[in-house]
Amino acid sequence: MHCRRAVSGIAEQDAALRGSPGFPHGRGRVQGHLVRVVLDSNVLRAAFATHGLCEAIVLACIDRHDLILWDAIAEEVRRHLAGKFKLPRDRVRRNVEFLRENATFVVPREVPASACRDSADCAILGTAVAGRADCIVTGDADLLVLGRYEHVRILSPRDFHERLRSRRR
Repeated sequence: MHCRRAVSGIAEQDAALRGSPGFPHGRGRVQGHLVRVVLDSNVLRAAFATHGLCEAIVLACIDRHDLILWDAIAEEVRRHLAGKFKLPRDRVRRNVEFLRENATFVVPREVPASACRDSADCAILGTAVAGRADCIVTGDADLLVLGRYEHVRILSPRDFHERLRSRRR
C-alpha cells in the first residue's frame, strides 16, 4: 500500500484501529461518514520517530479517516524530527511529503486567546474548527484540560485509541 511505503518507520501497528466503524458522535463508516481528526504535532512527531501507539493512530487516520492539518503543524514536525530527533534529512523529507499527500490542509479559523491556557494552542483549535474535525488528538495538557472546544472533542492518544477500539466491538 502506498502510505506504508512512503514513510520508513511507519508500520501497521494495530489492525484493530483500522476500519473502525465510528467516532465520536455515532458518525463513522457505519453511516458512511469518516471521522475527521486533527493530530497535534506531538502525536505526529512520536509517530515518525518511534514505533507505538501514535504510529498506529497515524495509520488509522490515513487509512480509514480524514486527517486534517495546518501548514505550521507539518513545519513543526519537520523542524523537530531534524533537530531534536536528529533523523536523516531524507527521512524527514519523506515524512513531511507523506503528510502533505495524505492529509487535508486548512487555514485555521481565528480563535480567541482566552480559549485555552496557552494562546499558542489556539491555532490547533482553529484548525479543527476550520476543518470541521470531530476531534483533536494531542498530548498537550493545555489542550487536554479543555475536553472539548465547540463541537470538537479533545482526546489523548490513549483515549482516541480506546474509543476507536470500543467502536469495533
